[in-house]
Amino acid sequence: MKKMKRLLLVAMLFALMLVPQNASAASQKTKAMKAYKSYMAQKGSSARFAVAYLDKDSVPELIYYVPSKPLYKVFTWKSGKMKTVFSADYSKDISNLYDFKYYYKKKGVLLATPYTGAAGISGKTYFAYSGGKYKRVLDRQNAFGKVSCYKISGTKFTKISSAQFNSSLKKLVGNTKAAKLTYYKNTAANRTKRLK
Repeated sequence: MKKMKRLLLVAMLFALMLVPQNASAASQKTKAMKAYKSYMAQKGSSARFAVAYLDKDSVPELIYYVPSKPLYKVFTWKSGKMKTVFSADYSKDISNLYDFKYYYKKKGVLLATPYTGAAGISGKTYFAYSGGKYKRVLDRQNAFGKVSCYKISGTKFTKISSAQFNSSLKKLVGNTKAAKLTYYKNTAANRTKRLK
C-alpha cells in the first residue's frame, strides 16, 4: 500500500511540474499572436499574411506578404518580442524574386519558387533557419528538361549531383513533406480568426 501511495505521489508531482511549462507555452503563443495581430492591423488592405509553425517551438511564425511590391517578411517570437528572421523587398529587382509557397513544419525550412521570366525554366530554392535568419541553402533548377542542383553558402553556388541534393535536403527535413502556405487577406475578420 505504501509503495502504491509513493507511486501516486510521484505521478502527481510529475504532472504538476508539466503544468507551468504548458501554461507558459500557451502564454507565449497568446502574446505572439496578439503582437502579430497588432502588427497586421497597422498594414494596408493589399497585404497578406500566413501563420506557420516553422521552428521547433510551440509558437507559430508570421509571414507578411505584399503581392503588389512584392515584399516578404518572416517574424518569429523570441524572448517576449517579435523578431524579423527574413526580409526581402523584390520591387527593386524582380529578377531576384522568390515566391514563398511551402514550408516544412517545425523543420525551419521554407521552400520558394524563383522568378525565371522564361517559359520552360523552373526551380525550387530552399531557405533554412541558421544563425537567427533564413538563408538560401539549396537550389534545384530545371531548364528545358535539364536539371541542375546547387548548394548555397552566402553568394557562392556549388554545383552538386541530384543524389547529393537529395541527401542534403533529407538532412534538413527528414521525411517531413512540404506543406502549402495559406495567405489570408489583411482584413479585421481574418486577423480575428487567424491570429488568436
